[in-house]
Amino acid sequence: MFVAQNISTGFKKSNNKILHQSVNFELNNGDFMLLIGSNGIGKSTLLKTILGIYPPLNGKFIFNNEDITFLQSRKKSKLISMMLPNSPNVEMMSAFEVAMTGLNNQLKPWNSENQTMQNKLKFEFETAGISQLINQKFAELSDGEKQKVMLIRCLIQDTPILLLDEPLAFLDYQSKIQFLNLLSSKCKNENKIVVLSTHDLDVSLPFATKIFALKKTTFTFFENKDNFTLSDYLNETA
Repeated sequence: MFVAQNISTGFKKSNNKILHQSVNFELNNGDFMLLIGSNGIGKSTLLKTILGIYPPLNGKFIFNNEDITFLQSRKKSKLISMMLPNSPNVEMMSAFEVAMTGLNNQLKPWNSENQTMQNKLKFEFETAGISQLINQKFAELSDGEKQKVMLIRCLIQDTPILLLDEPLAFLDYQSKIQFLNLLSSKCKNENKIVVLSTHDLDVSLPFATKIFALKKTTFTFFENKDNFTLSDYLNETA
């Protein structure tokens, strides 16, 4: 179970500029939560606060009854992985090598398990239907292909919590469905917790179990997705 308890997001260096206060939600293993809201509303800030890039101005995050708010980054990387909206700018690395950076906390020099982990990574490429990209230079891939590789990097980190910031932006419709199916399968079959920020509500809603809707200074947490109405939300944000 992952709990946000009275979290305030914002920036300490800007005289404690607060974006959202008293953020509370509770996610169980297997939950798939959509994080929605207009551009610039604070979705990325909330995700980065969960990850620890930005410290919360107030409150704490609890995972399995343990306060992980200020957990050391190396330890937190074993609990939370994040897929950022922009792909890294690397020139010489292959798609496989970029994805393999998600294993940094697991691979050790001369460890006999390293080959097993690399085989697991190859299997993730096959599952995602992009095994043909393994040996291609990452810099030469299309934006959509890069997104798929970065998803694999996020998945191979094998954390119980996955944060994804606008991961569908460069994908065509069929790829979006494939992407969401893969995430949903991981969520259900491996009891992972997924928090996905997106504007693609039409394709994402069927996969969600819970919804967190951010507005300029307020928010609404829909613990039951069925209580969320897309038309009402669009009218409120129009």
